[in-house]
Amino acid sequence: MFRWRSHPGRLILLFAATLSLTACASSPLRKDQEIVAGTLIRHYVLVHEDGHAFSPLGRRDVLFGVLGDDRQPVSKRDDKPCAVRLLESETAKDAGLDQRVAEHVVEGLDVEARAVSEHNAGCKQDEVCKRPLRILIFVHGGMNGYRDDFQRMARLLTYELANPQTIARIEGASYYPVFINWNAALGDSITDDLFFIRFGTRVHPAVGLVTSPVVIVSRMASSVFSAPVAWMHTINNYFDGRREDKFGAPEDPTAPGDGAADFGNNALFFVPRALSTPAIEAFGTPAWKVMKRRAQLATAQRLPRNKCASEGAARTLLKTIQGRLSPASATGHEVEPRWTVDGTEVPTEVTIVGHSMGAIVVNRLLAAVHPLRVARVVFLAPAAGIDDFEGFILPYLAHHPRTRFAVFSLSRRNEARESNYYVEPRGTLLAWIDTLFERGWTLGQMTHGRVTNVLAYYDVDPATATTEDVWRKLPMPVERIDAYVARNVANAPQKHGDFDEPQVLRDVLCRVDHNAFAAGICPGSRP
Repeated sequence: MFRWRSHPGRLILLFAATLSLTACASSPLRKDQEIVAGTLIRHYVLVHEDGHAFSPLGRRDVLFGVLGDDRQPVSKRDDKPCAVRLLESETAKDAGLDQRVAEHVVEGLDVEARAVSEHNAGCKQDEVCKRPLRILIFVHGGMNGYRDDFQRMARLLTYELANPQTIARIEGASYYPVFINWNAALGDSITDDLFFIRFGTRVHPAVGLVTSPVVIVSRMASSVFSAPVAWMHTINNYFDGRREDKFGAPEDPTAPGDGAADFGNNALFFVPRALSTPAIEAFGTPAWKVMKRRAQLATAQRLPRNKCASEGAARTLLKTIQGRLSPASATGHEVEPRWTVDGTEVPTEVTIVGHSMGAIVVNRLLAAVHPLRVARVVFLAPAAGIDDFEGFILPYLAHHPRTRFAVFSLSRRNEARESNYYVEPRGTLLAWIDTLFERGWTLGQMTHGRVTNVLAYYDVDPATATTEDVWRKLPMPVERIDAYVARNVANAPQKHGDFDEPQVLRDVLCRVDHNAFAAGICPGSRP
């Protein structure tokens, strides 16, 4: 099923839209979503494009998105906001903000921990009856703005509307869910590139507007001069989509006539794709870099020139949670997570899930809380490079011998053939990154979410290899790492954006944790 929020083919239409913005007052959320925002306040943090946290109830007076910004930090709702305001004097940064942005999430976890503690006390000496506080942290991927984020939360969770004391759940799940919502909207990223981000900082709008013609012309020139290379990579992706994926359980064999139909599709739309591909590469590449900038600022150790916070909001959130899970005297490489509430310690399990660009955020979050043991790290079609996996995840796994890692990917054919508009180059966001936005100069720079990249990097023959053959190349026991190709997953996702659909996410969580849901929902779960 086609979903507007998940596919990169929006680029052409959104580029035109960014050039036609007029002055208006806007909110990050729709009116109906503001009610949801109050109800679910204990389950998420909103990350500003410049890295700090803010309240969803603020407004932004915009001319091309920037003339004033009162999207307020969570702890400053009743005060003048400290968000950077470009056309008036800036207020001083609140020194305590970094420690308070996650206060609502912590309050919700306290409520959950008390409930778990009371349940365990009722179990008395029955150890099987007892359960841990289970925390699920979910980080979404690229091409999603704030409204998409809230739409996803509302779709995934069950809750009592307009009840700010509610504890929400993924239906039937045993987790306390926490969402890190950041602005990875494509149109907004293009606008930032063309008008507002210069030399790593957000500049005064006058500077952005004066320099924007130069940037726009350079993007257009790039689309012309890089066209042959873009076409070459598109042709290579076409042939990649015609190959059978022999890794693991084989794909269903292509039906008679499938190859002819695929060739006809490419021939019929060859001209519009040939015209759109260079433009998508020229304007999409810097937009992709803006999205990466936002992911990195969300987890940054330092936010220079930011009047709201000294570090990224996602980093602050996880460090705040870590502070409640770790004893103050902890100095070892691994800290057993235990949530302390009302003087009682509650055993805790943390599962972190990153979809697409969310893997970039998760990589850096784990570096920020390295001593804390996370039970499971799950990547869904990760857009982070293989080098990032080896640079961030492998050291973390080496220090935490009980942590498990799982990665889910689409099949080769679905990676290469995804398309919705027919006039844009085919392929998922990961295929676009590898072939258009961030062409790898080494195999390690290619996206970790594509099976073909992983097999090539570890020099494994896809015709004869198993997942264990790949992991044997790594310095750790193979049973700690799992790889799933989507064709082998129940209700297998067909597109990149399918992985955060409720049923697919349920299947994913069941595969990595048999006790993720109520008894009997996951195969092999406890009765």
